[in-house]
Amino acid sequence: MQPDNRHRPGGKRGRSVSAWAGALLAIALSSNVRAVCLDDQGMSGYHIPEAKELRDAHAIVIGAVVAERSAPPPSQDEYGGTEYRLRIQETLKGPKYKEIALFSENSSGRFPMVKGEKYLVYVSKERKYFWVSNCGNSGEAAERTELIGRIRELTRQEESGPGSWRVMEGEFPSVH
Repeated sequence: MQPDNRHRPGGKRGRSVSAWAGALLAIALSSNVRAVCLDDQGMSGYHIPEAKELRDAHAIVIGAVVAERSAPPPSQDEYGGTEYRLRIQETLKGPKYKEIALFSENSSGRFPMVKGEKYLVYVSKERKYFWVSNCGNSGEAAERTELIGRIRELTRQEESGPGSWRVMEGEFPSVH
């Protein structure tokens, strides 16, 4: 009978665990690289300026998370994630929805939300789904009161009607 070396360091099990650990580390590192916040020059640590996000957002809303569920990837080359159902309490820009489903992929690009919490959300639209950038200015509404006030003020001053925003870079100062 052969001795069982699987539980000894360097035994068969030890080598297979090391191989699995290495494979998992490679997968984890590759998924983190995919969704890092990069600027136009490829530099990490980018934060979307408020003026740019205001101009580019499909909608800007305040709402509470009323449900969440696991969601499949939108396509074969993307990650699965979580779908958050947000009940809209106020629309600051864009189409007026009662509720919206926001997809948050399982990567470093995820925008995690908590059921029952209220958020200011800059909504982006891609194909058939809505999503929120974790590189931008979305977040818990209680922590974004100054920003919400500035957006509301711009809404009152907008002469061209709702949904037609002509904000230029630098016109909407950031407070960070």
